[in-house]
Amino acid sequence: MLNPRLLAATLVNTVLLDGHSLSQAMADLRAGSGHKDPRALAAAQNLAYGTLRQAGRLRFFLDTLAGRPVAPPELAGHVLVGLYELDTASAPAYAVVNETVAIAA
Repeated sequence: MLNPRLLAATLVNTVLLDGHSLSQAMADLRAGSGHKDPRALAAAQNLAYGTLRQAGRLRFFLDTLAGRPVAPPELAGHVLVGLYELDTASAPAYAVVNETVAIAA
């Protein structure tokens, strides 16, 4: 099964780093790379939209907690999705942190 967190982080990075719209990034993801599991795509879309809606606040938290720019820049998408999940999801915090670290590695 595809990891929705990884797909969401990819979508967030596509929007924030490459300047594409989320709608276009979702369409490209659905069409291009064979990601056909509708549950994983729906979960990734939900995480990406939520993360991007709260991006300003989440970036503030990330900048405050990190104290320096995140390097490499692609790591920011993973961490922002993790912060969004910590803030809003019903999943236990240890599971969110574990999954965030696993997909970022």
